[in-house]
Amino acid sequence: MLNDMLWTLKPEEGLLLHVPDYMTGPWRPFSHLNMFIRPPNPSYFITYYKGDCDDYGNGFCLDQNVFCPTTGYLCDDGSGSNIVDNASSCDQYDNDPTWTYPIVAGVTGTNYTQNSGSPYFNQALAEANVCYPTDSNSVDHRYDQYGKLPGELPNTGDGGCHDHQDYLCDRKDKRCLSYWDSQCQCDYDTHPGDTVGAWVSNNSDRADAWDLCGKKQLQPGAWYPDYMACWYDASNSEAMEHLVAHASSLWTERTGWLNDNLPSNAAAGGFDDGELVYHGWTECTVKVDDEQQAADALVIIIPALPYPGDYEWSLCDLDKEYALPRLDENLHAMYNQGWGTKPVVIMEQYKGGLTQDECDKYWGGTNCDDGYRKGLFKQNFLFPSGTSCLLINDDGNVYYYRDWENSNDPSLTPCQDAWGLASTGNEAVSFA
Repeated sequence: MLNDMLWTLKPEEGLLLHVPDYMTGPWRPFSHLNMFIRPPNPSYFITYYKGDCDDYGNGFCLDQNVFCPTTGYLCDDGSGSNIVDNASSCDQYDNDPTWTYPIVAGVTGTNYTQNSGSPYFNQALAEANVCYPTDSNSVDHRYDQYGKLPGELPNTGDGGCHDHQDYLCDRKDKRCLSYWDSQCQCDYDTHPGDTVGAWVSNNSDRADAWDLCGKKQLQPGAWYPDYMACWYDASNSEAMEHLVAHASSLWTERTGWLNDNLPSNAAAGGFDDGELVYHGWTECTVKVDDEQQAADALVIIIPALPYPGDYEWSLCDLDKEYALPRLDENLHAMYNQGWGTKPVVIMEQYKGGLTQDECDKYWGGTNCDDGYRKGLFKQNFLFPSGTSCLLINDDGNVYYYRDWENSNDPSLTPCQDAWGLASTGNEAVSFA
């Protein structure tokens, strides 16, 4: 069901992804995803935990309702390494490890209004208003039509210009990607979505524009689309077609505008330049009253990986010393926040792997290896602690369970006792 919505043939349909965070207003930032969107990392990348910031890595600390403190970006010491990405000092990592960890998000499909024409549609519990093709600060740094920031007026979820908007104007005839007069709405008649990447590449190489730690850069970092993003009307199917094309165009033209330094792919241990840490999510303003009620499941998003051939990526391939314990704590924190009744699915994302027919349908039949195939599956899994697991239930869904000593709660299935009943062990059991 969720895979069917992910692989829809209508660009305006798809799935919503959101890592629950500090935003509690009626409009919140979600990522719109379907297979028309090529880049990896389809959801905002933060991890979150139950505990103290000093005990965990870069992320959102649920107990304190704050983000872990950041040190910003460190300059080099003259050794020749340009920019070092050090987004968090919480656990004294030399570089932000978030990119090599899986993250947990809520995934909404059956209650997403964009899917109202789908046979899987249930009810309208999550309504998108406008969508940006990249991260955009959609509900916290965008001016409304009255020139007010969301914090100054009740947030309406409407599109607007960033408080530091770069209109990305051509240096010859001054045509721009967006304009204040139109509240930075994307003009796809002038700039069709599939041409935006080339426009950005041709107009972002301003030698005086990117001052990073006192050094002039010819190209911006991955965070810069926040400032140049324009928006599309989610209720307009033609506009949403340009949205997904816009997101994919930035990806395919990335070498022309992205400097690969903020964040640093090499520091994160990326297998291919600039891809592991690419900011590949879209951002829509979504009205949702109860996020847990609207969501169909929790989704574990595995980091971007290369094409596996005949092999199948799964949780078994993640680092057992750091990544899996962090994932366990992530799921534990979500359980304590009331998400324990939701099924858990896993999203793989790997380079290429589309058949020619699939590439023709979703990516125009070109550059079929330059994009990430995504899919959802379920898996029984015993975490390294031995006291928590993902286990298939009688309803056919997989849930997260954790043992606590002397627990009187019968709903907490003892993983050690139940594990022998899971016939497939640490293996993928089916597609979602």
